[in-house]
Amino acid sequence: MDDSHLSVVLDLSPAHWHQSDLSLSSFLSQLLVFLNAHIALKHENTLAVFAALPGKRHQPDFSRAATPSNENHVSDPRILILSVSPDLSTSYIPIMNSIFSAQKLKITIDACQIFGPDTVFLQQAAHLTGGAYLYLERRDALLQYLIMAFLPPPAIRKVLAVPTQDKIDFRAACFCHKNIVDIGFVCSVCLSIFCQPVPVCSTCRTKFPIKTLKRLNAARPPTVPSSTSTNSARPSPTSRPPPPADANRNGFSQQVTNGSKH
Repeated sequence: MDDSHLSVVLDLSPAHWHQSDLSLSSFLSQLLVFLNAHIALKHENTLAVFAALPGKRHQPDFSRAATPSNENHVSDPRILILSVSPDLSTSYIPIMNSIFSAQKLKITIDACQIFGPDTVFLQQAAHLTGGAYLYLERRDALLQYLIMAFLPPPAIRKVLAVPTQDKIDFRAACFCHKNIVDIGFVCSVCLSIFCQPVPVCSTCRTKFPIKTLKRLNAARPPTVPSSTSTNSARPSPTSRPPPPADANRNGFSQQVTNGSKH
């Protein structure tokens, strides 16, 4: 088994932990068992833990104490995100940039939603980097979930029956209002996503023909209340296949962004 470096990001938002039936002390005690198990798997394994708080981050003291001294190249870097917060649509662009950077560096991103609604962005992060996304159904079994789903490295998971995603929400956030959209309009030059046709792309400043804007506005479906709310306990993305994009070389393409992979 190759050397493995694990970076754990803990979502310690006080506003959301206050709503949980799992106490923070119980969460941390079970997490420490998991972290020690990772270190015990192999002497060369390394570990870093980061606590994410609103507006800042912190590296706990036990992270540095548990990290062995090893400057050799690590062939299996991983990131594990333990989240309690819902999606923040204004963070869509930096999150996607982070996902693309992880893909380029061959870093696996795992994510575990402790409680609250499913997170679209973490689902996409895990899927695009070859990691695992898990929604915690039973918070009293947190340690079992961590050890079974996230302790084995990705190469070992191929021969184990670990929990996997049965649905992936591929919806994106528009660049204009930062809202998660079901149907978006994509700039044909820079691929920016908008919730409605705009005469000038705010990202690359490309101007679009008036004729194209009128055609796309006429083709827009009527606005209906969405049956899937991001504030629900477990939002279920629709499973309809996206229709082919209506592309225009000098304008927008209309594209369905709400889809699922089963």
